[in-house]
Order: sequence, then C-alpha cells, then structure tokens
Amino acid sequence: MIIYNLPKGWINRNRILVYGKDEYFTLPLKKASDYLHVDQRKLSDTFKTERDRILRRLQESYRKAPEFNKVYPLVETVFNNEEENLFGFIYQSLLAVCTYLDIKTEIVVSSTLPVNHELKVAG
Repeated sequence: MIIYNLPKGWINRNRILVYGKDEYFTLPLKKASDYLHVDQRKLSDTFKTERDRILRRLQESYRKAPEFNKVYPLVETVFNNEEENLFGFIYQSLLAVCTYLDIKTEIVVSSTLPVNHELKVAG
C-alpha cells in the first residue's frame, strides 16, 4: 500500500476538541508535490514554532481533564520528537503511545513486506 499526502488529507492533520467544538491542527510540511509518498515528505522548518502553538492549544483545551497531568508529558514527548521525516515522526509517535499504553502488538511497516506484483485484484 502506498500512502500519498493528498491535498486536504489526514496524514499530517488531526482534530481536537476546543470548547466542545472540533478544531484541526496540521503538522506543516515542506513544499513538495502532493503526490510524494509519505516517507518522502519532510516537516517544515516552521514546525518547531507550530509545535509550540499546538502544545499550548492542547494544554489550554485539556488542562482540566481528569488525567491531563499523567498524559500531557507523553504528548510533549511525541511533539518534541526531532524526526524531520513525516513518516518517521508518525512512526515514532505511534511507538511512544504503544509503549505508554503497554501495547505489545508488533508494528510492521508495510513497505518492508514483500509484494508480489503479479497478483491482480479480481474485478
């Protein structure tokens, strides 16, 4: 499976609740073709500034949540990851959350799996 970062796609976006309403946040990407594979995309040089803004927004929105003080350090760890490659950033984030939740399921990167290109989809 090849994942492209199509315009308005979700690979670098997510939603949070702010005062009970959905708001989007986006990980800014370096300018490049929208049709690059996700593992070919890089976070923008502005990400560090945007990261601080996102963290402040998350803190303001969720600071009164019952488990905020337990979970927020994980959120900071995820966002403070120095990985510049979008796929690497997402992958490291997933691993951090799995570790925090003690999820032991093996994570396999689909591009590491062998592909038989002779197979065809029945249609």
